[in-house]
Amino acid sequence: MDSEQMRSFLKTLDWTTNTVITLKKMLKKTNCLSISTQGDYIQLDFAAGDICAFSYLITEKPFSDSTIENDSKKGVTFLSKYARIGSACAL
Repeated sequence: MDSEQMRSFLKTLDWTTNTVITLKKMLKKTNCLSISTQGDYIQLDFAAGDICAFSYLITEKPFSDSTIENDSKKGVTFLSKYARIGSACAL
């Protein structure tokens, strides 16, 4: 964290090292496993015990009605046309 490259990167975000440390602490408290993004969505993965996890998938564009209908049949919960929650357990 203490490098010129990191300071430059944080400056582009208008963040400080304290911002990063605070964010890390907050994510750790929620059992966040990972954050990823690709295209027009962001995915947040969380632990829900020793063998289960769930994820939020949040999009910039709404999910199509057919995607919502098909995925809902598979047990996916949609919070809105822009956000869904998936879960997985390894038993």
